[in-house]
Amino acid sequence: QCAEQRWRRIRGFHYLAKVITGVRFTDGIEKTEDNLNDSRNAA
Repeated sequence: QCAEQRWRRIRGFHYLAKVITGVRFTDGIEKTEDNLNDSRNAA
């Protein structure tokens, strides 16, 4: 019971599969190929 009170819920667990497969995130936003191309063109 004591240990149960100290468990913390992991936030963002639904992103875990994407992180494992190698999807990149910047400031919590998923970076896709379109996003990468837009940021390169803006620079």
